Amino acid sequence: MYRRKMQIAKRMLMATVFFAVLILGTSSAVASAQAATPFSASFNFDTGAPSLSNGHNIPFNQTGGDVTAYFSSPAGSTFSIQTDITTQSTLSQLTGKYLYHHGPYRDSLEIRFSQYLNSITFSFATIESHTATGDEPSNITVTAYINSSTTTPIGSAKAHAQWPSGETFPQGNITLSTGNLQFNLVRIDVPYESPRSAKDIIVDNIIVTGADFIIPEFPPWLILPFTMSAATLALLLGRRNQKLQTRQSFCHN
Repeated sequence: MYRRKMQIAKRMLMATVFFAVLILGTSSAVASAQAATPFSASFNFDTGAPSLSNGHNIPFNQTGGDVTAYFSSPAGSTFSIQTDITTQSTLSQLTGKYLYHHGPYRDSLEIRFSQYLNSITFSFATIESHTATGDEPSNITVTAYINSSTTTPIGSAKAHAQWPSGETFPQGNITLSTGNLQFNLVRIDVPYESPRSAKDIIVDNIIVTGADFIIPEFPPWLILPFTMSAATLALLLGRRNQKLQTRQSFCHN
């Protein structure tokens, strides 16, 4: 009888340990094999939700696909939705509605996203006059952060536009890619370079990309309780076996 109880106890202990190791191994394998699912979203102020009308000032939200972007500025409502008709401009690289700076000072535009991203690209124009032959248009910068623009930047990029023939302002594109590092906030600036440099910008056709990670089938928070339960059961079985051995020894004596 004692031998049979010992065999049952050993089988239960081995089964408990086996399933604990199985869960640990499977979770580790799934976690190491987890894949990133790429996604992208675009914001052109024409097709996003909610719809925007001419003259609509920041701050506001726009949702494109599964990503929501919150547009704001530390200076307040210094950007608004406009079109070539309302600004009396010809800007072929900016389509339909765009975000136009109309403040008296050189203000930053901030965009906070609902998901973490790896890259952003957008079209822009710098509002300035072609006053001298050979003048290059003003630079703009885009800087990436996590949660706040007062933290250490994740990355930054700088670019300047080109003067299209017969059009009102210089236009171009800028891209910031941070590789494996992710961000959820960008700040767009026109740095001061000279008395003739631009202080106003127009932004349009924003495209962002990122990657969602697949959650492991056995999340880590489940492993510890299961392992602790297995250890507790093993301890109880060990004590029970010890009591059985003591009782058996007492009976023999």
